[in-house]
Amino acid sequence: MMNTTMQAVRVTEYGGPEVLKVETFKKPAPKPNQILIRNHAAAVTAADTFLRMGTPRLGRLFLGLRRPKNPIPGTGFAGVVEAVVSEVTDYLPGDRVCGESLFGFSSYAEYLVVEQDAVITHMPELMSYDEGAVFCDGAVTSWNFIRDVANMKSDQRLMIIGASGALGTAAIQIGKEMDLHVTAVCSSANAELVTSLGADAFIDYKTTDYTKLNERFDVIYDTVGKSSFRACKAILKEQGQYVCPVLKGELFVDMFFRSQKHGKKAKFAATGTRKVVELRAMLLELMEMYRNREIRMVMDRTYAMNEVVQAHQYVDSGRKRGNIVLSMEL
Repeated sequence: MMNTTMQAVRVTEYGGPEVLKVETFKKPAPKPNQILIRNHAAAVTAADTFLRMGTPRLGRLFLGLRRPKNPIPGTGFAGVVEAVVSEVTDYLPGDRVCGESLFGFSSYAEYLVVEQDAVITHMPELMSYDEGAVFCDGAVTSWNFIRDVANMKSDQRLMIIGASGALGTAAIQIGKEMDLHVTAVCSSANAELVTSLGADAFIDYKTTDYTKLNERFDVIYDTVGKSSFRACKAILKEQGQYVCPVLKGELFVDMFFRSQKHGKKAKFAATGTRKVVELRAMLLELMEMYRNREIRMVMDRTYAMNEVVQAHQYVDSGRKRGNIVLSMEL
């Protein structure tokens, strides 16, 4: 008899990692133009922890006032196509795929369904499921910020705050492929890592106040939201930009009231809100870079589904190097 249930993580309310519970759910069934995926791995990201906590609170207007509307968190996935329905032409059962479910969430599960024209692609033969699950987080987000939000050009100077995380490690490699001068900011424990990825310079934020450097940068990419436009303004060039994927009240104010009309600017962008066709195009471009060995995923730890609380605790600690994965196979 065909199994009609699956194991998945439920987020029961907004709060700490303890609100995450592994429960039994009904196995999803694909509709026309949808793909059923047997999921092998899911990315565990800082964005997932923000969703779990319901921050910023303004987001609860769209995600659910008292608890997330979608009970299963997670967006990055990698697995095998289990079944397709009518109108699906690009994928067949057995195909290895990875992608991002965006606001459909549900990747912390043994199975999920996605549209065939969603942010999804075939995985290269040598790519592991762990790598595939995290590919859309750091790589696509950093590609969007460096190339499109900041519109950087070759020979410009880029500072990356939080350079050893998922977004930062991808940003270093993307920056070097774009012929940028990259300065990586992180702890000394990760100096060797960021240098191996191509960073031209390294700053230990624990011993050096990078906001008081004599250097000037075209773009400061704060991947973790630990600094601010006001703190970094002095080390930006006249047309420089402070860009950050973490929206806080101070950044909101800086974007609209403190940025100079024809000078230094603060910018925020939610990469996941871009059009699906644009995100898919970025994914395909970056996947080609992976195939050409121009970019690689930095992996830190893999947790079993029943260790999801520990996975979130580790992300919350701020000590992760690269990417964290939740495995459906362990």
